[in-house]
Amino acid sequence: MLRYVTYDIHVDGHAKTGDVRLFFFHYDCYVGDRLLISVRNGQAGFFTTEELAGSHGVLWKPEDDEPDPDARLDAPPRLSTKRSFTAEEVGHWVEGDAWRCFGDGFELAASHTRAPNTPDGRLRLIDHVPEFDPEGGPWGRGYLRAEAHVPADAWFYEGHFRNDPCMPGTLMAAPPPRRCRSPWPPWASRSGATGGASSPCRARCPASCAAAR
Repeated sequence: MLRYVTYDIHVDGHAKTGDVRLFFFHYDCYVGDRLLISVRNGQAGFFTTEELAGSHGVLWKPEDDEPDPDARLDAPPRLSTKRSFTAEEVGHWVEGDAWRCFGDGFELAASHTRAPNTPDGRLRLIDHVPEFDPEGGPWGRGYLRAEAHVPADAWFYEGHFRNDPCMPGTLMAAPPPRRCRSPWPPWASRSGATGGASSPCRARCPASCAAAR
């Protein structure tokens, strides 16, 4: 059954500091009639070109942190020999064809009928993976870098925002966790966890970090 996600967003006020305009909001998110998310005391701003150019992005660095020593970390049953994935190979994954995406060692996945995948179309959000290192990252638990081409006429600019287009933060934040915490993450597939199962369960990947561009 098709269900829609509905956001009921209210702008509560505006403020201005220097040349920067801020607005305050709250919203509720529903799936059908079920309340899924509520946000209160939200704040957002329209920043100058100079401020955006001088932004340092996400300030958290894995090099300055350390993993939980008691956290469970399972050894991967199988690893893809590939260390990068083209747009065509990512497309195979989106279509549910893990074998054609990950290559040798994933032949059992060729017979899957309910294969794991991630969204296509407008919500694909990832075009190719130029770097994959299962032993990379600052903690040695793996590193994956995915990239997406965002054209000047991308679909979300039409409403975000009118006459002031910028990429929604939710779409910028979506690809990394999608690569690590989707219903059956591509990372786990690259580790061979989908090889013998046509309808895999949910799992978390042991990746220490992911980078999005």
